[in-house]
Amino acid sequence: MEIVLGIIIVVVLMLILQVSIGFISILFSVIIAMGILAMLGFFIFSAVRYCRSGKKTARFDGTEPFGESKFDCAVYLIDGERYRNAFPCEVIMRERIYKKDREVTVRLYEKKNLVYDKNSAVTIFMGLASSLILTAAAAVLFFILK
Repeated sequence: MEIVLGIIIVVVLMLILQVSIGFISILFSVIIAMGILAMLGFFIFSAVRYCRSGKKTARFDGTEPFGESKFDCAVYLIDGERYRNAFPCEVIMRERIYKKDREVTVRLYEKKNLVYDKNSAVTIFMGLASSLILTAAAAVLFFILK
């Protein structure tokens, strides 16, 4: 809600300063395009990390807070050490996805001590696919409207 209110205030101020509506729409289009490219960059970065990780057998050991956010992340035991998942846990169907003391195959990124489970893999590759589609759509719209 705060973001919408902030956008409305910025647009009203720009209109008061007699900035043209065409310039405002171009400015917001550029901001949206930058967001899409940032999202694409994040998922490419995550996919590279995922592919550079080694496969390990792990046991789900529970959840713990994901940094300062309100979300939790899965924790896995690999060779007696606890490793946090790189992405937050799913909220829906958590009991069906994460079963305690069940062995699963995960990917361990040892440089940062992060684990990528199957849920993370789905998140990465679905996010990568959707951000590639959004980037392509934005590029096509840019060339059509140009």
